[in-house]
Amino acid sequence: QELYRKEAGTEEAYSWVEGRGDIEVTVPVARGLSARDVSVVFGRRSVRLKAGGVAVRGDLAGEVDTEACSWALDDAPGVGRHVYVLLVKARPEDGRWGRVLASKEGGEPPAGPDRPDRPAGDQ
Repeated sequence: QELYRKEAGTEEAYSWVEGRGDIEVTVPVARGLSARDVSVVFGRRSVRLKAGGVAVRGDLAGEVDTEACSWALDDAPGVGRHVYVLLVKARPEDGRWGRVLASKEGGEPPAGPDRPDRPAGDQ
């Protein structure tokens, strides 16, 4: 049996690692940010994250199990303060996504502290 090799990438506002059944996303944020300042909404084929001045949103490259997806605010050596997002694939048998977002809402970059973001529900 062939081993499943993880794929990884870095985008403008986040980095990611894809496994067989999930994608782990790391979004660097400001040092003083608290969990009250973070909003993450999972849709079956979309994600919206707002953490202080950082926003990541758009259509996902595949479908997720919204009940199994989660997020946490963390500090880690070498990474610093970040929002860790776990996207659990709805159908892992469909294979690799090769990226997190298929498209970005409105054709804009997914992040930027200089751009206001629409409110997305809190977790």
